[in-house]
Amino acid sequence: MANGPLSCPHFGGVEFDWFAHDSDGCIALFSSGGSAQVPPILEARESQVEVLLAELDLPYGLPPWSRAATLGLFAYDVNLNGGPYRRMSKPAQPLQLQDATPKLRTLAQQITVEGSFRRLRKIPLNRFRW
Repeated sequence: MANGPLSCPHFGGVEFDWFAHDSDGCIALFSSGGSAQVPPILEARESQVEVLLAELDLPYGLPPWSRAATLGLFAYDVNLNGGPYRRMSKPAQPLQLQDATPKLRTLAQQITVEGSFRRLRKIPLNRFRW
C-alpha cells in the first residue's frame, strides 16, 4: 500500500467527498471542503465516487453528516488549515466492509485509516494509507 502526502491538486477548490475504511473494517465518508486534502489515488476514481454518492443520496454541497450516520457510515470533515479531519457523526450501527455494496466496498478499500473510527474523533493526515 502506497503512502504519501494527503494532497491532490486536482481537487483544490472543488468539494469532493470520498470513502475509507479503518482497522476494524468500518467505513467512513470524508468531506474535502474544497481543499486538496484527498488521496491522489482517487483522481482516477472520481466518476465512480460521484455515481456512488448519488446512489447513496449524499449530495455535494450539503452537510451529509446525519445521512451518512443513517447509512452506517462515520463522517469526517476537513480542517482547511491542514489539520486533522474531525468526526462529525457516528452511526449507531457501523457498516462493515463485508456488508457494504460491492461499489462501496471497492471504493472504501482503496484507502485505509490506521486506528478505529469508533475511537478517532480526529484523524491526522499521516494516518491515511493507499
